This record gives sequence, C-alpha cells and structure tokens, in this order.
Amino acid sequence: MRIRGRGFKLVSEANDRPRVRAVIAIAIGTACGLASWAASRVPGVTEQDFKAWWLAARLVLQHQNPYTNIVGIGGQPAFFHPLPTAIATIPFTFLPEAVAGSIFTGLACGLLAFAVTETAWWPLLIFLSSGLAWSVVVAQLSPLLVAATLLPSLTWVGFLKPNIGIAMFAHRPSIKAAVIILLITVASLAVRPTWPAEWIATTRRSPFHFAPWRATGGVVLLLAFLRWRRPEARLLAVLALVPQSPIPYEALILFVIPRSRGEMIGLVLLGDIAGLLISNVSFQGDPQAFARIAVPAMLWLMYVPALVMVLARPNVGPAPAWVEQCISGLPQCLRGANESVPIGIA
Repeated sequence: MRIRGRGFKLVSEANDRPRVRAVIAIAIGTACGLASWAASRVPGVTEQDFKAWWLAARLVLQHQNPYTNIVGIGGQPAFFHPLPTAIATIPFTFLPEAVAGSIFTGLACGLLAFAVTETAWWPLLIFLSSGLAWSVVVAQLSPLLVAATLLPSLTWVGFLKPNIGIAMFAHRPSIKAAVIILLITVASLAVRPTWPAEWIATTRRSPFHFAPWRATGGVVLLLAFLRWRRPEARLLAVLALVPQSPIPYEALILFVIPRSRGEMIGLVLLGDIAGLLISNVSFQGDPQAFARIAVPAMLWLMYVPALVMVLARPNVGPAPAWVEQCISGLPQCLRGANESVPIGIA
C-alpha cells in the first residue's frame, strides 16, 4: 500500500496487482526464453522438442508428410503431435529454429507466470520445479498448457497436445472450447485428410509413452474419481488414464492441484527429486532403462502425492441438473455435495 496526493490518500495494492503481475511475467518470460536459447547452444544437450514442430510446419508448407519425414532415435518417427500443432507453428518457421523455440518458450512461461499469480504470489514456486526446467531446456508445450488450464478463455489450446488436452477439458468443460477444437480439426483435415490415422499410428510406435494407471501400483490413481466433483480430481483421474511420457515436463500440469504454499513446496521438492533420479539415464540412449527409472519415479513422487492432496478434500462442486438427477440414488459419500469450489491454484 502506498501514499499518494496532498491528502495522503491510501491506494490499495490491489490496484497495482495487474501491473506488477505483468512486469513479473515479462521478466520471467524473458529469462526463460534466454535460458532456452542458451540450452540449445550447449553441445551434447538433446535437441529441443520445438524443433520437431518447427520442421513439421515447414513440411506442411511444402505439402509433405511430417509423420514419415521427421525421424529420431533409430530412425523412428519423432513427430508425435496432431497436425494442427504443426499448422499452429507455421508463424515461427520464418525464424531460425533455435530463435523460434526460445521465443515460444519465453511467451509460454510469461503467460504461465501471469496466470498463476491471479490471487497469490507463492504459485510462482512452480518455476523452481524440474518439470519447468525441463520444459525450458527442450522448449516444450507444458508451460503453455498449464497456463491455458488456468485461463478459461484458452482451454481450447489443449488441441496442441490432445492427451493433456482431454484432462484440461475434464478440469474445466467448455462448449466454446469444444467447438473451437472441432473447427480447428475440420480445417486441418482440409490440409491433410489422412493425418489422424498417421498420427495414431506414429504414437503407437513411441517407446516412451505410458498410461500411469497401468504402471505397477498406478491403479490407485483411479481413486481420484471419488472426488469427481472437484476440477483438480477430474484432471488427475483423466491424466491417470491417458498415455504420456514419463518426463518431468509432462507432469507440470499437476501443479494446478496444490491449494496452499505447503502443498506447492512439497510437490516441487518431490518433483525435483524425481528429476534428479531420471537425469541419471538418457531416454534417447536407452529408452527401456529410462522407463524403468522414470515411470515409478513420476508415479510415486508426483502423481501419488497429487492424489493424496485431492483425497484430503471434500467431494464438492457444481454439476449439471441432469447429472444430479442421475446420481440421486447413490450413497452420499459417492454423490458429494453441489457446492461451489475455486478453480485454479490458491
């Protein structure tokens, strides 16, 4: 709070909060963008994931197939995203790949910083997580997806990574987002009608992806459905079911679950431990060895602690009238209560 004017009027900090949030977001976004560019210049560091989207976008412009022309380890396909992701990357193809990736990372991290500080400053602790660090180093989508999860108008951004996008939609169902995604999909079919089949075939050949509930002990994550009324519980339950890579950046979206500074610090520390364990083996050099370490590390140090947070909360939240009618005969412990709950961090 500061003093202004001849009459020494008190001006609330709340009036300055959007401005301060914007300044912090710009600073963090700039730092993350520069860090991403620096990481791309270090010899021996894995190629950035953004490069695959950048190459795919260029292939789309050349009317070529990104699912067969972009290869990675052992000559295996390396573009695991739907075609709309490549189309959305086209504006970046007019820049060098490393520069484009760092700009994208800076924008995504800046937006994330702005999104998490809506009601408190402690959610900025997410930037101390290994998931965020990995996202910056490899120029990943995760910071943008977390920001879009917290900002209602951007839920549709989940189309860039459908496995995470489904969980985002479960967190905050939106007819508007569904319509936008449908229109984007239809438009992309006009560019390449066969891409859905090609994309599915490519993802099935991935040596990295796993569904958390199928890992040893992972079935416990389905207990999140006991809190089905809560947005964060639906998010976690769907994440448990969909295939994803056991890399810290993939679990970054779990950081929308903490509701206190203590929960955030705990999840950050556990995630950092998981990141250290995983960093000892290369997923490019030995995918099987990487999976043996990474899958249990991510499950027990990230997903299960998030589940504990969810189960500690009551099963309350709004639901459509038709849903309330369908579950009216269930026991109260399963039915929960139709009460409002906050959506987002803090």
